[in-house]
Amino acid sequence: MWNFLKSGGDVNLIEAVGDHVEKYIGKVGPVLHEKVSPAVHVDVSVVLADEKRPYHTLVTSGMAELPMPVPSELEDGRFAELMICLPKEWPIDPASFKDENFWWPIRVLKDTARFPHLAKTWVHHGHTVINGDEKPYASGTKMCSVVLTQPRTVGQEGHIIRLGKKRNARLWAIVPLYREELDWKLRDGFEPLEKALKVAGYNETLDPQRENVALKQFGPVSDRVQ
Repeated sequence: MWNFLKSGGDVNLIEAVGDHVEKYIGKVGPVLHEKVSPAVHVDVSVVLADEKRPYHTLVTSGMAELPMPVPSELEDGRFAELMICLPKEWPIDPASFKDENFWWPIRVLKDTARFPHLAKTWVHHGHTVINGDEKPYASGTKMCSVVLTQPRTVGQEGHIIRLGKKRNARLWAIVPLYREELDWKLRDGFEPLEKALKVAGYNETLDPQRENVALKQFGPVSDRVQ
């Protein structure tokens, strides 16, 4: 069992992230507040889909409450927040969230934001976080892990969140992966997988049934030369 103090949240951080979201992404609509917060208090701000951005954008505020023990050469990555986008048809309401097939991206977003603080580690571009039992996140998808990457739905100027004097946070997108994609990344690094995802036109906008780019690259296990 994790043994961490609970957090009530950092009001200044929450306001800074909210201001950043409204400046670089759009007007914040619903905010998914936490009631119980081990280690850090992770709320999720939602920018609802509109004509300019035809997908819902979800951004954490709270991961940057504590620094991560990054290597010295990545000192500018000590603080971070995360985002993911959901299709405009995705329901954003408490009743729908009772169905795990609609809730799991939010759960994974929050769990990934809390992960480095609970595990006393750090995350950065190209790092993967795997579902605890390595099984799919929900019955409606076969995805079982996420990788951190630079947001492609947000301009470069929006990738750094200004939190105050000499304190910034990086904004990373999480992209859910299939088991075969995770294996490819762990074997060959993130660069070839990232390139394949970009070529296929995928970004942080979730499609739980999207094409598995590792299977497209290598074929099913049964078809490969052993």
